[in-house]
Amino acid sequence: MKSHERTPFTKIPYEIEKIKLTRIFESPTLESYKTENVPSNKIDEVYGPIKFPQLPAERPYLYASMVHSLDGKIAFEDDTEGPLIAQLNKMDPDGGAADFWLLNMLRCISDASMGYGGPADIKEESETAKMFGVDFEGSSGLFDQDLEDARLAAGMHPVQWGIITSLAGAEIGFNHPSMNNHPLMPTMITTSPVGMDRIKSLCKAEYFVVEDPESIPAPEKRIGMPVIITGSGSMPDARVTMKILKKMGMDKILIEGPSYCHHLIQLGMLDEMFLNYSCIYVGGKALSLGMRGSSFTSKNHPHTEMLSIHSHSPHFFYFRHKMIY
Repeated sequence: MKSHERTPFTKIPYEIEKIKLTRIFESPTLESYKTENVPSNKIDEVYGPIKFPQLPAERPYLYASMVHSLDGKIAFEDDTEGPLIAQLNKMDPDGGAADFWLLNMLRCISDASMGYGGPADIKEESETAKMFGVDFEGSSGLFDQDLEDARLAAGMHPVQWGIITSLAGAEIGFNHPSMNNHPLMPTMITTSPVGMDRIKSLCKAEYFVVEDPESIPAPEKRIGMPVIITGSGSMPDARVTMKILKKMGMDKILIEGPSYCHHLIQLGMLDEMFLNYSCIYVGGKALSLGMRGSSFTSKNHPHTEMLSIHSHSPHFFYFRHKMIY
């Protein structure tokens, strides 16, 4: 990624006084966290300083961002657009805006954002942008100009890498601009050998393949879109994938897909979860986090330590969890 200029994409005009959060709890554990992130006055004013512990040597530091209802639902049954759990909180619309801004904050401090699926998922962001009266150009980058400027001031590309994680490549939209080495939509794919077969058939863009940490080309030889192939059949190997990404310079990755989030928890690899709490009730059979994966048992299940709690109002809260395995 070489661009060090502002992107032309329309931004959401986030006003600090409308999305500012109040920190109501902080764990003493945070005192030991010394790894600095992208400097940003806006992050300090809205959320407060955010630091991480020492980063792993063998893989990126992994953290997820989700929003859920009172009963743990991450989508409505009649409309499965994930952002609606926040956006349709009628008691605190600005709290819903703060939820999406926090996602942008985590993108800002990340080297990449990652999830199952691909450009088809951009439909959710299109609907989110429309809620704020913003035209959508198909980028899953930053919707806050102040955050984009913070990355630029830190000498970073204005947009984090977008990593599409696919089991077999069936949901990847190969005609989307991000699939054509768009300079402002830096994209890579991680998939399985079966997914690679689909890429060979349908991907028209230039790409290069990486299959293990030792086969990564030198930076000057990385021409086109990176495609990481691991695992066997239609199942990628997340452990090998993360080793490759670390060696490619990815130190911190935001996990945006709920299914992939659950998969990483099953592997004991997710380090943190930023879990926002929209005080609405859904009920029924609507999608919940981890619903599409196998359950943990009463004898074997992970725990968390609450690192911090923020509030926007009595109707919206923002939790930061440390995963404990």
